Amino acid sequence: MAETESGQEKTEPATGRKRSRAREEGNVSKSQELNTAILLIAGVIAFYFYAEHFYGSVMEAIVYYLDHVGEIDISEEGVHAFLLEFGLRILTILAPFYIIFVVVAIVINLAQVGFMFTLKKLTPDLKKLNPIKGLAKFVSIRSQVELLKSIAKMFIIAPVMISSVYYSIPGMMGLVTEELKDFLIHLGYRALDVAVKALIIMLILAIIDYIYQRWQFERDLKMTKQEVKQESKDVQGDPQIKARIRSIQFEMARKRMMEEVPEAEVVVTNPTEYAIALKYESEDMPAPQVVAKGKHLLARRIKEIAVEHDIPIVENRVLAQSLYKLVEVGGYIPPEMYQAVAEVLAYVYRLNNRVSQMA
Repeated sequence: MAETESGQEKTEPATGRKRSRAREEGNVSKSQELNTAILLIAGVIAFYFYAEHFYGSVMEAIVYYLDHVGEIDISEEGVHAFLLEFGLRILTILAPFYIIFVVVAIVINLAQVGFMFTLKKLTPDLKKLNPIKGLAKFVSIRSQVELLKSIAKMFIIAPVMISSVYYSIPGMMGLVTEELKDFLIHLGYRALDVAVKALIIMLILAIIDYIYQRWQFERDLKMTKQEVKQESKDVQGDPQIKARIRSIQFEMARKRMMEEVPEAEVVVTNPTEYAIALKYESEDMPAPQVVAKGKHLLARRIKEIAVEHDIPIVENRVLAQSLYKLVEVGGYIPPEMYQAVAEVLAYVYRLNNRVSQMA
């Protein structure tokens, strides 16, 4: 189990945020062995289909220069021009190989890590100069695995290639009297046979390495429980701070709600548990609006403000409970409550008229 410097075990899978950070820093799961194996396989396949054309082009170039050997200018400028022409001709012959290698290299890298561009890996890291960390890295599991891979390639691939070459010698000796073309063709097939055997082993080792690199990458990315908690705080915010923010927001909303109570037409009560302040302006509102509501202490405070501003308080247990449960602050009453609220408002208007007449 992986551990941090503080001794805590890394038991938790990496979060999406940590994976994104690792990718930005250039840390991805990648098997260089798989890249090498695929490139070599592509090279062998290309050689198999291109060998005849390659042989013909090379022989054509050799014949051409042998026929014109007497025409070569042996001055410094002449030799320079000859070498340049010869080099360009060879590059032209080998161009298909270069193109295949470049395309395959791009495709295999995209298949493994996708499109990624970062300069973080090129930035000097002074921590890498720490001799203690360097020694720890030398004896790490990753280093031991790299050593095992090198040993495996040395003691598995090398014997296969040596034995293939050894058993090919008798057949090669029998071709010394044949034409050069036949000899080269046979030599090419024997080389192809050796390469295929070696590549099969390399591909098996590469697949094993790919699986290991994926496992090691996930292991290195693992986090401690404390790291997961800290990252959750960083992303979502500290729970205590969030609770404090919610408390402040609630207090501000409550204060704004209380400021609306003096504008209400009536306060409907339970009478002790609920208090709902209703406002209605027939010209501007489609229906009566709940401007404040509360229960227990908040209900008591709403009633106190209503008394202070001479807002009528009407007791209606059923209506108060329905308004509190079904209508949010700032919302309009639903149609099924029109009749009950209209009766309350009518009572309030009659009460206000009487007060006006008495005044």
